[in-house]
Amino acid sequence: MNIDIIEKRLNKLKSDWPNKKTILFRHRVSIDKEKNCILEKYIDKQNLFYMQFPDQKKIFIGYGKAIQYISKNSFTQFSNKTYNIESNIKTDNIDIFGGASFNLKKSNSYPWSNIPKVQFNIPKFLFSFIGDNSHFTYSCQITKHFKVKDILHDIKSCMKELSTQSIKIKNKLRLTRKHLIPDKKEHLKKVDYIKEKITQKKVEKVVLSRIEEYDISKNINLYTIMEGINKTYPDCFNFLIRFKKNEYFIGSSPEKIITKNKLSYITTAIAGTSKNSDLLKNKKEIEEHSYVVKHLKHILKKYSSKIMVSKTKTLNLNYVNHLQTHIKGKTIYNIHILDLLNEIYPTPALSGYPVKKALKTINKIESFSRGWYAGAIGTYNANGDGNFYVPIRSALIKNDKIFLYSGGGIVKDSLSENEWKETKLKLEHLKSVLK
Repeated sequence: MNIDIIEKRLNKLKSDWPNKKTILFRHRVSIDKEKNCILEKYIDKQNLFYMQFPDQKKIFIGYGKAIQYISKNSFTQFSNKTYNIESNIKTDNIDIFGGASFNLKKSNSYPWSNIPKVQFNIPKFLFSFIGDNSHFTYSCQITKHFKVKDILHDIKSCMKELSTQSIKIKNKLRLTRKHLIPDKKEHLKKVDYIKEKITQKKVEKVVLSRIEEYDISKNINLYTIMEGINKTYPDCFNFLIRFKKNEYFIGSSPEKIITKNKLSYITTAIAGTSKNSDLLKNKKEIEEHSYVVKHLKHILKKYSSKIMVSKTKTLNLNYVNHLQTHIKGKTIYNIHILDLLNEIYPTPALSGYPVKKALKTINKIESFSRGWYAGAIGTYNANGDGNFYVPIRSALIKNDKIFLYSGGGIVKDSLSENEWKETKLKLEHLKSVLK
């Protein structure tokens, strides 16, 4: 990176300061570093995130915060943000990264206490790998009295760390002292309770989740964990977010909530689960899946000039199979992806059907907080386009504990024992890599 060019831009900006309160300064250069090297170097940085989209066509690694948005109950308030930009990027749409909790109307509690319900960042340091193009982008907010030397020091420190050859040796992850929340007996009782509510026609489907909690060693090698996830599940959305010291959210999700580009969008309904693909033809699995398709189609139709529902197919993963249906369309007007996302999530795949009644039941019977599990995670830009996934097959790492989440949709034909087995099957997605 040519520091002199950046210094020249900053000095010119200081001498010709426009009549604006704050400017978002951005500088992008091409790089020839491997993403593995970068992730390994910066894995312990504040506000770190890693997002690898399916087929590795897009990978983002960022840390630090140029701008951070945090909210307790909404993310739609961020859709109207505007920026005064000073950038060397020809068409700078500004990528913003983050996510939101499953239930924005309920306060985060154990084990998500003191973790933001909604958080989005424009990172200070961003490494992006899109197709054959690799870039480093530096961003910071500056006012009239900014110091050029402070910004240059930031960039130099980042580049110096990247050029060093040292590798931090850390402990391997060991899962010990297993604790179930709730235990099997209590979980089966909850399944039967939901089935009773369905029989009484108070709800049609409820997604019930549970946690496997383990003690883990300190100073675990998160880089190795992510490397294992990427190799095992290259067709999933693989992610890591660092909230604070010793607080990480990791996962590998097969489920897209929505992708939007200008007027075009695509969303995916995934529900119905079995190790044996032939069993996905069962009435229970088809019914569970149909609620998701029905909900998405009903909501999106209100905003669409055109909508198409694909033929339902089987999604084959290493350890399990799901029913999958793609829904594509065009919006009537250029709605921001955050506003569209707010309308469709959480879908019946993660909550139930009808959604409001299912959420009420979940709040009553789940004794823990889902936090970001089953919420939304991804990226959007200043044009209102973006890409979001459901963070299922995920785990919260907090100090010396890891909380692995799993859930399943309960409908009238659900069998309690089978539902327990399904949650165990889904937990293998991450556990097989962690072990």
